[in-house]
Amino acid sequence: MCRGYLSRRSVGSPEPAIRLAERDKSPGRSVPQAPSVVSSWARAIVQALEARGLDGTALAERAGVPLEAIARADVRAPVSATGRLWRLAVEKTGDPAFGIFASRFLTFPTFHALGVAVLASASVKDAFHRLVRYSRIISDAAEYRLDDAGDRYRLFLDVAPTARLEYEAVDAIMSLEVRIIRALYSDRTVGPGRVALQRPEPSSTEAYSKFFRAPVTFAAARNVLELSRELVEAPLPSGQAELARHSDEVMSRALLQIDPQNLAQRVRGIVLDRLVDGEPTQATVARKLGVGLRTLQRRLAEEKTSFADIVAQTRRDLAVAYLREQGWSVTEVAFSLGFADVSSFSRAFRRWTGVSPSQYAAGAESAADDIRREQ
Repeated sequence: MCRGYLSRRSVGSPEPAIRLAERDKSPGRSVPQAPSVVSSWARAIVQALEARGLDGTALAERAGVPLEAIARADVRAPVSATGRLWRLAVEKTGDPAFGIFASRFLTFPTFHALGVAVLASASVKDAFHRLVRYSRIISDAAEYRLDDAGDRYRLFLDVAPTARLEYEAVDAIMSLEVRIIRALYSDRTVGPGRVALQRPEPSSTEAYSKFFRAPVTFAAARNVLELSRELVEAPLPSGQAELARHSDEVMSRALLQIDPQNLAQRVRGIVLDRLVDGEPTQATVARKLGVGLRTLQRRLAEEKTSFADIVAQTRRDLAVAYLREQGWSVTEVAFSLGFADVSSFSRAFRRWTGVSPSQYAAGAESAADDIRREQ
């Protein structure tokens, strides 16, 4: 079978692990980095191999995965090396759906602050927005995109142009997102309405149908999960806004270690820190970053965003989370987000969501009660 985007580097060539502190040591310029992934992915593959009665560590060493990337949580493994391990895993197990099997060995704690934030999210939509924003913490080999398609949502997984992901790696990522939904709902039967995968149809599709519980299309143009609007937007009783906000701050700092050139994330981190004291100005943020105002505006435009967009998105995300928390009044949320008065916050919230804050809070509480009664 021909795989047009797979790495052809031979096995057995060890590559060095990548510590976060060693990436982009020259903050004044952009230094190209080979795509990498958090070590928990390599460990999951090894554990899955061992569950099949194979020597996972030996196979990882043969693939060139640095043993340090399996033993330590603060390092990243080269995607090229984990790709070779995926291929060896399929070869040794004879299982074309090995990626789906391996994703069961990934747990929320293995993703540190991102795992905590996902568990504390107010809804599946809230959780997936965090995946979109912070996915580079896990790997810079692929990007997520969540699109509102009317009666449903579509979660896209696009492989980065500079990366080469094995089909099994994509299977593992897509199945992991479904596992996240099922964990948030504490229900193994919920999931997507349809799945599309770029990979060619494997010799057996039984594992795909059994796991996703939905029609699966192979050789598709893009990797997509289609999800019902109700599933994505329903409030989760497990949501914890303060914990999620703290995790967001931790992830913003972690993302800067991985990609210090990402100015939008740096701006968002400053906005998160200062909103409680009032809306920070562009001039204030520019001084904090040590750049001129026009430079800040130009560089954000290059990243296809703006200061106003970052402030609005940050406020919206926090407002939605806070209003789902029992005990938070509209007044408390308004002032915690730096609004001068409640009416200004209410107008902004209606612009973001189409409803008033009080209507949103009442609807979220009612929906949460319905979910609790069904459980």
